[in-house]
Amino acid sequence: MIAIRVEGAVKKPGVYSVAEGTSVEEVLARAKCHRDANLEAILLDTPLTEEQTIFIPEREYLAITVAGCVKEEGVFHVPLGTRVSDLKKMLPLLPDADRSLFRSRRYVRHLDHFSVERRKKKQSLEIKSHLPI
Repeated sequence: MIAIRVEGAVKKPGVYSVAEGTSVEEVLARAKCHRDANLEAILLDTPLTEEQTIFIPEREYLAITVAGCVKEEGVFHVPLGTRVSDLKKMLPLLPDADRSLFRSRRYVRHLDHFSVERRKKKQSLEIKSHLPI
């Protein structure tokens, strides 16, 4: 057995005693990574052969996708801690975009998708009388 210390963006930091050859991914499953953990530079299938510390950094930016009534559809990177309501100032929305989607105060999550609809036009009410005037 070897001792592996896990620190950083995990729910259960600490020392884990694992068998030699256990993968990094198996240890991180026990440590329960935060949803904003940045695992891009971590080689998850690496077998562990000696005692070591694994540090899991937090993401600085989140990738989101945006489609619909915007000047440019695609992937956008927003800072960690961005709220959905902040996006209306950050995204290239078209003038007729329905901004009601951006009323939410919840935090944006990595890989969120936002589909921006066109604002519904107000229907004018026209009254026609069939009675002679």
